[in-house]
Amino acid sequence: MQTITDMMKRRPVAWFFAILLGIELVVVAVFLSNGAAEVLEAAIRATGLPEKTDFVSAGRLVALEPRSWLGVSLSILQPLSPDIAAFLVAGLAFGLAGVVVVVRRYRFWSRTVGWKRGLRTWGLMFFTFLAMSLATAGLNFHFAPSGSFEWVNTPILSWSFPLALLTSIFLDIGGVTEETGYRLARVRPAALIPFRSIDVIEPPPPPLPTMCSR
Repeated sequence: MQTITDMMKRRPVAWFFAILLGIELVVVAVFLSNGAAEVLEAAIRATGLPEKTDFVSAGRLVALEPRSWLGVSLSILQPLSPDIAAFLVAGLAFGLAGVVVVVRRYRFWSRTVGWKRGLRTWGLMFFTFLAMSLATAGLNFHFAPSGSFEWVNTPILSWSFPLALLTSIFLDIGGVTEETGYRLARVRPAALIPFRSIDVIEPPPPPLPTMCSR
C-alpha cells in the first residue's frame, strides 16, 4: 500500500486518469450489459419527458418511473467519475490534508480573484451563455428541419423560463460533476500540501555558462 501511495505522490495526474478510465469502463459495461440502458430508454418514452441532462429532470424521471433508478444512477455516476478519481488520489496520496485541499477548490472564486472580479466573471459567463443559447434557438428555428431538434419546450415569455435556464446552467449533470472533476485534477503537490495548479508552470532556469560560451 505504501508503494502505491508513493507512486501516486510522484504521478498524481497519471493515476487520476487511470482510475477515471477504470471507473468509466466499469460503469459503461454495467449500463450496457444488465439492461439498464433499455429500461431507461423505455422510461423516457413512457413518461414523454424530454431528454434533458440536469438533476431536476433525472429526479422527475425516477419519480415517475421508479424502475429507471439504476439507469439514471449509472448515467450520473459516469460523469461523476472524475470527481471520484480526484478524491481517491488526493486521499490515498496525501491523506486528509489532500482531501481538504480538493474540497476547498469547490468555490465560486478564489481569494486572489476576490468577490468583485468573481461576480463580474460570473455575470459575463451568464450573459454569454444566454446569448449563445438564444442564438442557437434562432438558428434552429430558421434552419433545422421541423421536429429534428427541440432547443427548449418552455415558453420564453413565461415565469418558468428563467427557472429552466438557471437549472440548465447550474444543475446540469455534466457541468456539476464531470467538468468540476477535471478541474480538480489540475493540481499537483508543490512540496507536500497544498497543491498548486499544473497550468502554472515555472519557466526553466537559464542555462549555466560553459567554457565555450561568450
